[in-house]
Formats: sequence, C-alpha cells, structure tokens
Amino acid sequence: MAQLQELVHQAHARQIAIVLDVVVNHIANLLDWVDVGNNKSKASFKYLNGDPDSVLPLPEEACNTGLFHGLEYTDMINQRLFGFLEDWATETDYVRELLVAHLKYWLSVTNVDGFRFDAARHVGVDFWQPALEELGNYANVLGKQDFLLLAEHAGYTHAELVEYSECEFSAFIDYPTYYQLKESVAEDRWLRGFADYFCGHLATGQRYGDTWHHNVVFIDNQDTTRLLHEFLSRQHDRKLARACLHFALVCLLLGPQRPALYAGTEQEFCGALGVHQDPKTGAWIGHDCHVREDLFSNPECRWKFGPINQPIYPPYCREQPTYRLVQSLAALRRNNPAFACGSRSMLSTRNHGLCAVLVNNEYGQPPFLVLLNIGNSHITEEVASLPIFANTAHVEAAVAAPNAHIHCQEQRFSVQLPPFAYIVLRLSLSERTPSC
Repeated sequence: MAQLQELVHQAHARQIAIVLDVVVNHIANLLDWVDVGNNKSKASFKYLNGDPDSVLPLPEEACNTGLFHGLEYTDMINQRLFGFLEDWATETDYVRELLVAHLKYWLSVTNVDGFRFDAARHVGVDFWQPALEELGNYANVLGKQDFLLLAEHAGYTHAELVEYSECEFSAFIDYPTYYQLKESVAEDRWLRGFADYFCGHLATGQRYGDTWHHNVVFIDNQDTTRLLHEFLSRQHDRKLARACLHFALVCLLLGPQRPALYAGTEQEFCGALGVHQDPKTGAWIGHDCHVREDLFSNPECRWKFGPINQPIYPPYCREQPTYRLVQSLAALRRNNPAFACGSRSMLSTRNHGLCAVLVNNEYGQPPFLVLLNIGNSHITEEVASLPIFANTAHVEAAVAAPNAHIHCQEQRFSVQLPPFAYIVLRLSLSERTPSC
C-alpha cells in the first residue's frame, strides 16, 4: 500500500492522474460448486477444501458463498464470468454496500483520481446507478470534484452501451468504435477507417457517457492482436508497417475522442493472438501468449509453442521514431484545444487517396490543416484553393511523416506525401478571420 501511495504522490507532483482498475463483477475461481437439483447449487471454498493454490477473499465479510451466483444463473449479468470466475450477486443490497464500502476505502487511502470498472456490462444498471452516485458524492467530500468513473463495457455496438447511459459513468471505454477501426483493417480498407474516424465520421448520435466525443478510444488492447502485427501481416515490410502505425497514431492522438495508449504500442510491440493444437485431442486451442509482451526480455518466461517476450528496443527506449511521435502528438494535443473540442471540416481534393481536414476552434488559436495519404501510392499534387485563408501569413509543419513536404504559394498548397504519410500544418493568420 505504501508503494501505491508513493506512486500516486509522485504522479501528482508531475501532473499525472492515476486511475485504479477495479472489478465489482467477479473474483477468481475460488469455489467448488455442486448441483443439488431443482435448479439449485451450493458451494464451498477451495481453500477450506485443501486446495494449496487457492485463497480466501478479503475482507472477511466476503468469505460467504451466499454472496455469489451459482450454477443455475445463466444470463450475461447473473452468471459465473466465462463459466469459471465467481460472480458477485450485485443485485442484492448487502453485496452492493460491501463493494461500495471497499471502493470508498481504496479511494480514501490511495488518493487516486478515478476508477476504471472492469466488465461493466456484466453488472446490472440497478447496481451501477446507486453505486456511482454514492462514489461520486464521496469523492466530492474528499475534494475530488472531477473524479473519473470509467466503464469498460465491451459491447460490440453503440446500442449496447446506450442502455448503460443512465448509470452516469464519466465516460465509456469505446469498444464499438475500436471494433470499427480494427475491422476496417481486416476488410483491407487500409487506413480509410482511421481517416474517417479522424474526420469525425464514426461519431454516433446515440448517447452513451456524456457524449461520444468524451468517451475513450484506443487502437491496442489486452487479449487482442496488436495493430502493428495486423499491418506487418499485410505489408511484410516493417518500414511500411511502421508508417501505417504512425498514421493510426496521428488519427488516434489528434482525433475527436479522448485517446488512450495501451502500454507497449510506443515500443512497437507486435504480438498476436493465435492457436495451437492439442497433441492428445488434435483440437485447436486459442491463446494470447504472444500478446503478453514485456519491456524486458525474460529468458525464464518460456512457452513450448514459441517465445513470449520479444522486445524490439531496450526497456523504456525513447530514442526511436514511434516513441518520439507519440511524445510530439501528446504535446500537440495538450497545447491545442482544437483537437479535443474544435470543429473538423473536410476540404475537397482531386486525389481520392488524399484526405484534407481543417481543424478549427473558437478560442482564437490558429487553425490546423491535416493532410493524410490513405493509399499506398506517392501523392504529388496541388490541393484545392482555400479562400478563407487569403490572409495566411505563415504555414508551419507541427508534425510530419518522413519525406512529407508542403509548399505554399499564393494561398495554394502543393503537397508531397509518400504512401501512408501525414502532415499536420499550423496556419498562422495575419489578422483574425471568421471561423468556419
């Protein structure tokens, strides 16, 4: 506990917020269940039955088998998760009060800035509504008016998340948008899906969380194939695959939603899900061992079907292109509110492989012009005239892919973009013009 408290203290000193991952849906496989007939079951703790690899749950009040759903429960909310993880009976007042009191304790002693609720869709709305209200009020009493209550709802469609909007989470971790992005790669749309996301075309009118724009989006996640692996499997050239990854990072970190970066993306981890064949039955079994990469090469971490940890760079390496790009994009977003809350306008181009987006805001800051090459061909052409910038005084490349260039003459832009390249331009105006 002392180490966690020190971590939070040091993070706050560096203006970094800490969100604690918590689980109120399930615990580990700690119970032995017996079907007693009439659609009923009873349980006992594995630890008390002599299992040396099991433990008893804490706090002591949780050592009650009646607090969990048995074998007779079979719906998404009231059942053992994945068929073997013990599921809290969160529909009961006692369990809700126990779990909320536990969370209030962790909030008070750690001083964290939010909770990320795992498996939110496996807990009913009847639990979340009073629980979140109580946790929010408690955080306010502690002086945390902006305490985050994030929901990891792994629904496939926006409609699945809408049902939980009445719970009043601060935001959702946006799986539906993530699935759209991943599928766009699988459909060989190359980077069109990411460009559509950057332009705001994937936004939905269905409300979940505060608004779609305030939800959290990502491109890599636990237990899934890394995006870089997806690109490598199609390009077979690490330089081009890295260019695709960088394109996706630009769309993510400067996109219209709150971006989140999964650990290892900045170090070019490229693990993949896979299967292996059971030598006894011949059945093919899924696994995610190649996703469980580490920053450190560990010779003791071995698996008979292949290596697990395959770091490309030294631990925490900062002197490599992907880390530097993430660093630059994070600073650009932090210092320019237009990317978080500004308007995005598509500009016409003659080349269908070129996407031109104007990002503007209401705060009097210079607008940005973002040019994206969504194809695998080199683009050299003049972009359509932009009359609104007749008084453009200066054009500065804030972030650009290698060998991406822009030339401006008489309010016309001539662009050169290699395959999958991008360039983010800051447009300085000689005098203020009306926003578009």
